[in-house]
Amino acid sequence: MFKSFHNRAKFAVVVVLLFVLSLSVSMVGAQETVFDIDAIIANAGGECLTPSGDPLIIGYLPDFSEVGAFADVPGSQAAEFMAELINCAGGVDGTPVQVIIQPGDALDLELTLRAAQDLVDAGVHVVLGPPFSDVGLPLLNVLGGQIPALHVASTEIVLADPSIYSFIPSFIDEVQGNAAGEWAYDNGFRRAVTLSSTDNPYFNVTTAAFAEAFVAMGGEHAGDYSFSVGDDDYSSQVNEILSLDPAPDVVYTANIMPFVEIFAGQLRAAGLTEIQLVGPDAFDATRIIDGGETTDGAVYTTHAFPTEGSRLEAFLTAFEAVKGEPLTPAFGALGADAVALVAQAYLASGKQLDPIAIGDAITAMESFNLVTIDSATYQTADGVVGYSIRNVIIAQNVDGVPTFLEERSPADYSE
Repeated sequence: MFKSFHNRAKFAVVVVLLFVLSLSVSMVGAQETVFDIDAIIANAGGECLTPSGDPLIIGYLPDFSEVGAFADVPGSQAAEFMAELINCAGGVDGTPVQVIIQPGDALDLELTLRAAQDLVDAGVHVVLGPPFSDVGLPLLNVLGGQIPALHVASTEIVLADPSIYSFIPSFIDEVQGNAAGEWAYDNGFRRAVTLSSTDNPYFNVTTAAFAEAFVAMGGEHAGDYSFSVGDDDYSSQVNEILSLDPAPDVVYTANIMPFVEIFAGQLRAAGLTEIQLVGPDAFDATRIIDGGETTDGAVYTTHAFPTEGSRLEAFLTAFEAVKGEPLTPAFGALGADAVALVAQAYLASGKQLDPIAIGDAITAMESFNLVTIDSATYQTADGVVGYSIRNVIIAQNVDGVPTFLEERSPADYSE
């Protein structure tokens, strides 16, 4: 009987040990599946692990033409570097990441769609798309709702549609316009004018959102004046502004360099030297800082800023150390954001190398960590949206140097 009891006791001990071992392995596995973006970046230049097996394939359809190169040249560099960092850290819980770059051209839609089909034929699990909807929407037709698309540098809400796995990793134009309007009012400005264009929704959606927020907070919108992209004379708009009494103290436009520099110069020449110039991320993208004294003091919204000790600063430092050249901060790092988001969705899917499963995971994730900003989400009180709910950076051109002002979470002015 003692022998029988002894055997049963040994059996019980073995069972307990196996349970503890199993629990330990499960805990280790759980730890491994956490996407520690800070540790991945910190490992840059260190010893590399070598992940193996079938890769998580991310296709990138960048626009390297004069239309989208400002975003997609640094964006593709950052996307590839983020994949390199992930692989050096052992992959996504052991799965290697492969980024396939297949350039498109916003000025040649046929070429771009062929490039998109090439990515589909290559078996990609996600496609990273170019900035603007005139290419992004046809891209979605190629993907047919069967492969998720992340429109890396886009801010156009028309591309945000989770029902067909179409996502924007950053904020939308309505949000950055609202944030700029709030900033203007909070900083003492009370009478605004705007310049908008019908050439592309970007040039009027941002403007309308600025005015909406500014007025909602108690400011006055004294007028909106039209322009066409590429105009090199704004004397009629400046004369209209000059005729206002009382004079406005802030002007908002989504115009781009060098044309916004011409406009600002004509404002100054007319004696409107105290009016505050404010704009969207186009100011950052087209380098408002290169406008010299004419655009000094301009304030703009943007996607990220490498403040001291920030994740973005660490990423940019790592990139320059490894690649030997600097990366354009905000728009470059959006490419890294997209790769990091896909990696987290892949983990959330249970590590399924399946586009639909990854798309479902993006839709369902409560939040995700990014390079440009600590965290973001696609979840709202009203359900899932296809654009990222995240803060907006307010920056200023001070003597030709981008200067951080604040990080703002704008209110929701939608009806």
